[in-house]
Amino acid sequence: GKSKKTIYNVYTDFKTLIKFALDEHIIYENPLTDFKAPKQPKQRTAQGVLSQSDYIKIIENEDNKKEYYYNAILFLGETGIRVSELAFKKDDIITTYIDDKAVKCIVLDKTLKRIIINDNKTALKVIDEMKSDNSERVIYLNEYAEKAITGQLEAKQGQHIKSGYVFTSSTGTLID
Repeated sequence: GKSKKTIYNVYTDFKTLIKFALDEHIIYENPLTDFKAPKQPKQRTAQGVLSQSDYIKIIENEDNKKEYYYNAILFLGETGIRVSELAFKKDDIITTYIDDKAVKCIVLDKTLKRIIINDNKTALKVIDEMKSDNSERVIYLNEYAEKAITGQLEAKQGQHIKSGYVFTSSTGTLID
């Protein structure tokens, strides 16, 4: 009743343990000699990832530019961050200097997490710690990412959205 990937992973771990036990003379015979090893399952392809040509079609379409979420899509495409990392405010954008040239960037040190609240309802919460130490990183903003931020702030102002976060839903809540 387990997936092929789970079976393969368990077998791989068990095979490593058997090798260790043989090397350390904990056991003297390999119990897997007559066992038919499972084949490594094929890797699944990424789901929902846009090709560069599809991305360009989306961002160059004039009708799309009028949509509220256009700037978020543009920003995600230009920076490569995850939707859950959009939990940043305008004040989180800083200017740094590289070779005496001013460059805007964001230090990603927060993420969104869906939590369970009363009666099995869920809500989004900003978490001030990333998944791992390597998750915190600096995202340098190119001109398109900067345009996306400016466009988003203008769209929010046009709809009178008061949220301090740059990218929000059209009602001002965090984007899930």
